[in-house]
This record gives sequence, structure tokens and C-alpha cells, in this order.
Amino acid sequence: MKVAFNASQLLSPLTGIGQYTLNLGSALGALNEVDLEFFYANAWSRDLKATPSRRMEFLKPLVKRWLPFPYELSRAVQQHYFTRGIKRFRPELYHEPSFLPFRFEGRTVITVHDLSWVRFPDTHPVARVRIINKLLPLAIERATHILVDSEFVRSEVIDHYGVRPSKVTTTPLASRDIFWPRTPEQRRATLERNGVRDGSYFLCVGTLEPRKNVESALRAHGLLPELLRRRFPLVLVGMHGWLTSRLEH
Repeated sequence: MKVAFNASQLLSPLTGIGQYTLNLGSALGALNEVDLEFFYANAWSRDLKATPSRRMEFLKPLVKRWLPFPYELSRAVQQHYFTRGIKRFRPELYHEPSFLPFRFEGRTVITVHDLSWVRFPDTHPVARVRIINKLLPLAIERATHILVDSEFVRSEVIDHYGVRPSKVTTTPLASRDIFWPRTPEQRRATLERNGVRDGSYFLCVGTLEPRKNVESALRAHGLLPELLRRRFPLVLVGMHGWLTSRLEH
């Protein structure tokens, strides 16, 4: 089966959806029965790119800052390159791992990871909420099938968008084989480099932005007695998202 797969998420530093895209793309590419081609914003490739594009990291902030309606313009350009590749490759199926698919006349599968912009719109940039609210209802209506990461999100999608249950499938996520317990000796160098003692810290992992609720972790840690805060510091691990300034003081 010929499958078109949008891997544009891999051009930026990997967030959760980027990790999902990378690992799903890798797994699909290992299947002999799947003829896979990846779309990268303005180009197509048979190869799965595992490293972010420095050019994209540089251009994104400039586009958002200086161009009016940056998302709409960027998406229009990407749609052009996507359609041109589709005419050449002629896939039987298109998978969009990040909510909003490009226009495609054939069978389309999309992954909806959550409905956080519906439940907690204040934790997202206003422009993002506007775009998703505008495009996702039609995407869900037109999609051949919808994948979600949990039964909770499945129930949200069905209830909020009125989707028939048979159209939504839960595909639980699993950890990669790179995640396994390290010995104290294997942990020592990293911990020492960051000034942390083994077994004496709280860990909070996630992109540093409002919807990850990092501020609640900081407030909770701040309620501990000073002696415990010093003995068990809070370690934040994650790339910068948006509205991170309050976390940096």
C-alpha cells in the first residue's frame, strides 16, 4: 500500500507529537507491505529525518513575527507542495499525525491527541485556538478514520464532535526501548553535571508552557519546608514553548 505521511513535525525540536511522528513513521517504514513517502513542509522524501532543521528553527520565529496571518500563508505554501507530491506519488492512504490534514481526495487517517484547546483555551496561543477551531471540525468530518491516544480522548472526540464511535480507534502509546532503568554508575555523570544527587530530586518533564501546568509543580514544590526543598530540588526538563518568562524568575 502506498502511504503518504506528514513528517513536518520533525523539522522542529521534538515535542510529544514530534516523538509520536518519529516513532510511528519509523515503525510504518519497517513494514514490507507499506510503500511510504514522507512530506516535509515543502519537499518529499523516502527517508525519515530524525534531526530538526536549523533553518526551520531560524525561519519560524521570523515568519510569525513579520508576516500577517503566518499560519494561513505557511499552510497555503505547504498545501501547494503537498498536492504536487501527491500527484506524483499517488498514495492510497494519507496519514496526518498532528490533527490538521492537508486537502487530499483519497482515504485520510488523522491522529487527535487531545482536546486541550477546547477544555483549556487559555493555555494555548490565541492564534492556535482559532486555527484549530476553524479547521479541525471539517477535518474530522472528512477523515476516513481517526486515531486517538487514550479512551478518554476517544470519548471527548465522540461527544464534542458527534462522531460515530466506529470511526474512532484508541491506539495506546508505549515507551521506546531506549527507556530502561540505569544503574547509579550510569546516572552519576549526568546528575553531577547538573548539580543533582541521585534519588534526591523531583522531576517534571514537559514543554515549558502553560498547558503543561509547570507552574503548579513550582507552587507545590514551594510549599515544602525549606529543608526539604533544598534536599529535594525540583528539576524541569523540556524545550521552551510559549509564555515561559514567568518560569525563568
